[in-house]
Amino acid sequence: DPSILATVWSIGSTDSVTVTTRPAVVIGRPQGANRSTTGIQPGDRLYFIDRFGKIFHTGAALTPTHFLHSAPPAVQISSLRKGDRLHEEHWDAHFFAAKRP
Repeated sequence: DPSILATVWSIGSTDSVTVTTRPAVVIGRPQGANRSTTGIQPGDRLYFIDRFGKIFHTGAALTPTHFLHSAPPAVQISSLRKGDRLHEEHWDAHFFAAKRP
């Protein structure tokens, strides 16, 4: 789907640099606020916050449970679904919201 690729390109080249505060996420139609992953759709932008409430990481949803993100040393696919082999508790603990582009 070309729209997913456009979203991934946008996240890698722009949003990961400019999205640094919570208001950047909650303006518009946030989906999955309050750490709920219900309703995530392919192409949604995912935001992760640190313990101080600052966005430190973004990704692009590939499926309702899997997302693409850059986590050095490479681009990775991770899962928000417990029990999935790509699941990492770190991303669950820091998930903030998903937003449609």
